[in-house]
Amino acid sequence: MHKSIIRHVAKDIPDSKNHWIKGINSGKVFAGPRILQLDITNDCNLNCVGCWCHSELMKELKFDSEKRKVRLSFDKIKSLVDELNDLNVQEIQLSGSGDPSMHPDFIKIVEYIKSKGLKLHIITNFTLFTKADIDCLISLEVEKITASVWAGDPATYAKVHPNQSTKIFYRLKENLEYLQLAKNNMKKEMPLVKIYNVISSKNYGTIAEMINFALEVLADYIEFQVIDIVPGKSDTLRLTEKERDSIIKQLKDYTDAYGSLNMPETEEKNKEQTELTRFVNQKSFLPGFTYDLESSKSYNVKCKRGFFQEKIEFHDKTNRMSFYFNKTKCLKCPLLQECAIDKESFNIKTRFLSILGMGSFKRRLLSISNGTTQMYDHNIVDAIPCYIGWTFARILPNGDVIPCCKAHKKPLGNLYKNTFKEIWLSQVYNNFRNLAKNEKKSHPYFKEIGCYKSCDNVGMNLAMHKELTNA
Repeated sequence: MHKSIIRHVAKDIPDSKNHWIKGINSGKVFAGPRILQLDITNDCNLNCVGCWCHSELMKELKFDSEKRKVRLSFDKIKSLVDELNDLNVQEIQLSGSGDPSMHPDFIKIVEYIKSKGLKLHIITNFTLFTKADIDCLISLEVEKITASVWAGDPATYAKVHPNQSTKIFYRLKENLEYLQLAKNNMKKEMPLVKIYNVISSKNYGTIAEMINFALEVLADYIEFQVIDIVPGKSDTLRLTEKERDSIIKQLKDYTDAYGSLNMPETEEKNKEQTELTRFVNQKSFLPGFTYDLESSKSYNVKCKRGFFQEKIEFHDKTNRMSFYFNKTKCLKCPLLQECAIDKESFNIKTRFLSILGMGSFKRRLLSISNGTTQMYDHNIVDAIPCYIGWTFARILPNGDVIPCCKAHKKPLGNLYKNTFKEIWLSQVYNNFRNLAKNEKKSHPYFKEIGCYKSCDNVGMNLAMHKELTNA
């Protein structure tokens, strides 16, 4: 057993990030992972065409009926959450090889996680939720929902989900629209919503439709990712150079046409993990206020009388902007009584759609070359040390504990044999930390993980590197 001891730290200490910085710098462990991805079931109602577990293209690799039944029990999850809370874990992500909503105790699991004060991010196809389920997520103040869609229109949705009809697309859209309506009725900001789209040869020509869909359902974020090919199985989904160039052109054409916002705080050197583009969602504007597309770089909003705001405030936590108008002018305005502006602060709050991870998406697109092996992240994973052994862990439905998103072939322990704390502090896990931080990913240890092929933890790693650099 590794001799490092986790020292319990109160949840309300504001600089808790120092636990991970201190651990990385010293090579020891002072807290659990910052984020824990918890896969609670292997079962799923969809068969996304590019899914490694449920796509028909996987043939003999596709999960059979017995493997689909594998899930973590509610009691096992409860004891795990108790451990994670004691280890100062900041966030749990319910995700994985199946859809978390397929678990028979899904709502009870959500309730228990939130009862411990942990942040919760649910990654789901969002097609099975009832209105009561959605109301519950809002009431419990779940922080974030990622809806995996892969399309912006019903025909494309059916194409990338072969076992579904276009009706499911409309159900998904209805759920997302109801979520926003219910949030407004309950006067809640959370959960924030991200639309996630994996791009392949099946849907590459519909980028504008995907962005429009995200705007239509008032999503806060949208993210694009290049399809991760399984050689010999899903090769037909691979993007060609021509399709790659089409995607890049579609993104440029859209941002040119619809007045995208390149945010002032975005730094070129950090483009890999930052939001490079945002679109003001005019659907969310109060009556009488409009966004001036001609001066989009200045974020100008004007009222019915033609006055522009005098001050702007960004709310990064809720992905909103407040536009403050001149109080003196407003008080003299004959339209004030009927104006929708806040009569105390004289501001309107509006929303925008952020494209997340655009730097990573473009880098992966540019790595595509006809007839070559997929190596999306070859030029990035060795650019900085890998800190993921301190900041992240993933638990599979069979209880396997793996150190990063793609390490399913390299479990470091199992919850049915040891507690998570025992596994997290073990010599086996510490060996991973040291090798990941100090060795290039060409080291034989990482062969089963395939870091160069694609790394789903790049963004986390780069963000941690920035924290360490600025510490």
